[in-house]
Amino acid sequence: MKIDINKALEQLAEGLGVTIDKLYPLLYKQAIISGIFNLFWVLFFITAIGSFILAVRYVIKKQKTQVKWEWDWDESRQIGILFGGIVLTVIGLFAIPFCLESAITAFFNTEYYMLDKILSKISGN
Repeated sequence: MKIDINKALEQLAEGLGVTIDKLYPLLYKQAIISGIFNLFWVLFFITAIGSFILAVRYVIKKQKTQVKWEWDWDESRQIGILFGGIVLTVIGLFAIPFCLESAITAFFNTEYYMLDKILSKISGN
């Protein structure tokens, strides 16, 4: 499938209601916004994973130091928190590399990021 990029860019600009020469600054700003958004997700997952690890360490330390403190594993709240933390950690470990790569590309190689996004949207990949 051969795609005429110039024609596709003209259609994109026409759809946005701008001319082709106004399209570049618009796409540049969107690339920076996407980079900030991806960086936010990286920081969110790092914070969530760190919080989960600290919570698990606290529970283990509390169980070892206090003989009378009992963790009731039958309570759905504790199991829900533990399960949610594990799921969030696994998702975060997979998502962080992709979001970080996208954020770095958007900030330090913005033109490539813009072209990559345009071509992926035009070709449907």
